[in-house]
Amino acid sequence: MLYENNTKDILEAQSGNEDVMAKLIEENNGLIWSIVKRFKDRRL
Repeated sequence: MLYENNTKDILEAQSGNEDVMAKLIEENNGLIWSIVKRFKDRRL
């Protein structure tokens, strides 16, 4: 059930719903920063 709600939120955010986008970013802040740290020193 939780997965279905996240999928719905992602689709809404992709459609331009800024409130849902902000909610997704806040809920996944730890994941976002772990990815940033992993790739921050890589060069193109």
